[in-house]
Amino acid sequence: MRSSHSLDRLGTAYQDDGSARIARFYSGRFGASADNVAAAYIPLMDGIDVGPITNFPLSIEILKAAAGGSGSPITMPSNVQADTCARVYAAFLANPHR
Repeated sequence: MRSSHSLDRLGTAYQDDGSARIARFYSGRFGASADNVAAAYIPLMDGIDVGPITNFPLSIEILKAAAGGSGSPITMPSNVQADTCARVYAAFLANPHR
């Protein structure tokens, strides 16, 4: 059962506009830090960790499919490319709708 406090927070989230929700997500999930976004994003280039299994088999293909790029010769981004993508995403989160 949810507490009334969490329901109040949920109600507040739906009252905010999209920009405010995005800003809250960026702050709450990443501490409003592009470095934290990059730190979360770059490890995905080697695959998804599932419990004790690092780089779960088939996870690269799942990530490619989610991005609309599965199959050959699609490759995962390099660490430099992944860092750039993460920082562009962080810039959007910091200033949505600009």
